[in-house]
Amino acid sequence: MALTERFVRKDPPSNRDIDALRVEIDAQLSTISWITKSRNAPLVGLGGT
Repeated sequence: MALTERFVRKDPPSNRDIDALRVEIDAQLSTISWITKSRNAPLVGLGGT
């Protein structure tokens, strides 16, 4: 399931929806060791169908 389907309930998204989305992304990224070791490295996210 896409993150927008799970967390965004309306357009534009509410601050609460955005906060919940950020918490989920942070939780998922914190499980990847090379990301947590590279705190200042840029990270680019892509999505699509």
